[in-house]
Amino acid sequence: MENLTEKVIALYEEGLSYRKIGAEVGLSHGKVGEIIRGRTSLQGNSPMDGTEHEQINDVFVPTETPSKKMKKKSKKDKEAKAMKKQMAKMKNELQFYKEELEKSQSKTYELNGALEFQEKEGQLQQEIIGHFEEVLAIDGVKLCHEEVLHLFNEFWDWKTEVSEAPKFFKAFKEEYFLVVKLSDYFEQGLRKFDENNLLEEVKFNFSPEVVSEIESFI
Repeated sequence: MENLTEKVIALYEEGLSYRKIGAEVGLSHGKVGEIIRGRTSLQGNSPMDGTEHEQINDVFVPTETPSKKMKKKSKKDKEAKAMKKQMAKMKNELQFYKEELEKSQSKTYELNGALEFQEKEGQLQQEIIGHFEEVLAIDGVKLCHEEVLHLFNEFWDWKTEVSEAPKFFKAFKEEYFLVVKLSDYFEQGLRKFDENNLLEEVKFNFSPEVVSEIESFI
């Protein structure tokens, strides 16, 4: 029995597990544990039974079996894949919301642009109607230099604003050409004042055709 105990202790000191020692000497691993605990308790040692050990500088270090390492690696791989999948999903969702926001902003911009155009179009419409009414009011009336200059500037400003915006030019194309014609009349009147310093007034007599054309826009 003493020889068997010594053999068990020797195999244990070589690093074999309880089960391997038991298989080697023909004992159960429980009996092997009793022998080792009995001997090591006499030596002041307290082994960690039930676990494989490596003996390094008289310190027992638990070791992981290959199957446990594979399970841990497999678990980490699954977690990494799940995280990668989640990040990809979040990225796609962010891209979707970004595109939706851009579409919304684009629609808002277009809507605001359309509203601004309608508002400005209405303003230009009212302005030109007012200018045309002024022209009809001065038909056959004598005007001083300041009055002619005022009318010329009004038509010039309106014409310039319309010509600088293709949308407005398209909307007021017919009115624009009439404004150009009337601007030429007023420019001729201003030129008469420049040619004759003594001239105090000029009179504009518009033809029935011009009057009829002006009235068609009022």
